[in-house]
Amino acid sequence: MSSRLKLYFDTSVISAYFDSNNSDRQITTQNWFADNLLNYNCYISVIVLEEIDATKNIIKRDTMFEFIENSKFNILKITDEILDLSRQYQNESKILSKEINNTIHITCASLNHIDAIVSWNFKHFLNIESIMDVHRINKQNSLKLIEIVTLNSIGVNRSG
Repeated sequence: MSSRLKLYFDTSVISAYFDSNNSDRQITTQNWFADNLLNYNCYISVIVLEEIDATKNIIKRDTMFEFIENSKFNILKITDEILDLSRQYQNESKILSKEINNTIHITCASLNHIDAIVSWNFKHFLNIESIMDVHRINKQNSLKLIEIVTLNSIGVNRSG
């Protein structure tokens, strides 16, 4: 029996679902959720909810919260252990050094044994330096290596 992969979504993916300014990314995101959501165990964390809550556009904010509720994401809490490890990412990664929320996304996914982080954040997540830092730090802490991907690299019709 195969188990479904566990995917952690950062805020950029939820935001992209509604971002008509980047129609290609929006369509990719909307199609992925329409076709694939039920094939995976999908997670976000409290930090995603906090980032969405900070959205100035009230209509967009409320729509994103409704999307999260309808998608039935599993919501992960932020623990002291997550905050401690996030400081290690900040201290040991040049790219992530000032990215408190992003390091919390990474540690939340890592400590909850998630298979992959899904993001559209190419500046901080989806670049080789960040990925190598995450792998190195996870290895130092005896954590599994976590993939960091876009929706384009997650297959369709995975049986579970």
